[in-house]
Amino acid sequence: MVRYADDFIVLTDTERECREVDVIARDLLAKKGFELPPLDMEGSKTYVANPDEEIEFLGLAVVPVPGGYYYPIEVIILQPILQPNWMG
Repeated sequence: MVRYADDFIVLTDTERECREVDVIARDLLAKKGFELPPLDMEGSKTYVANPDEEIEFLGLAVVPVPGGYYYPIEVIILQPILQPNWMG
């Protein structure tokens, strides 16, 4: 079985760091023949979010809380992967 991951999230302390990581990620991905949409392009999933802003990643909420982030996941979402042989 082959699985592909084409989404990722980067959490940094500052917007400057986020933009620096963007440059690094683009360079690394380009070496593998991949590219990212332009940063902050209208309607793009590739953007810099305010650290106090709740965002969605892979259909799940990433909620800022004091001291970090909270990822509320409903039990029904976890049930399939808690089963033996969930990957087939």
